[in-house]
Amino acid sequence: MNITVYCGVNEGNDPAFKQSAIDLGTWMAQAGHTLVYGGGGIGMMGALSDAVLEHGGAVHGIIPRFLVDREQLNVRLENATIVETMAERKALLYGEADAFIMLPGGIGSFEEITEVLSQKKLGFIDKPVFIVNINGCYDHFVAALHGLVTNGFLDPEESPFTEVRSITELADLLS
Repeated sequence: MNITVYCGVNEGNDPAFKQSAIDLGTWMAQAGHTLVYGGGGIGMMGALSDAVLEHGGAVHGIIPRFLVDREQLNVRLENATIVETMAERKALLYGEADAFIMLPGGIGSFEEITEVLSQKKLGFIDKPVFIVNINGCYDHFVAALHGLVTNGFLDPEESPFTEVRSITELADLLS
């Protein structure tokens, strides 16, 4: 399975965030899944892709040319696609995914996962979407999404994502 993962170019301030990226990468490689991600070699992205590679897994990094230096394209990647725009990157990340995962990350991770959620709600994507809420890092985000149901903007049966709180829980659902 190709799994697109959105996560930060930084590591955040809780060591559990980086560890979740390492644990996910290790599990993906051992389970035979391919990581499809933003191509960065630092922060959460670097920890995730390095863990997949260190355990013999496959990785496809997709990065816009203007972010190659800023996000430090992981030079260990054998399969890296350099595109010109974020729109091209997102289209490839969507097109290759059999599932989507959001690990801890920043505003870019929010932007990308909310676009996936919107596409799923509209019926353009029919693939599972998981928000990995490590140590409550996404409590407010998940509450806001649930607020869409409470406020009548989303049908309860149409929830476009599944919240998990650990990589073990995620792995159980994807196995």
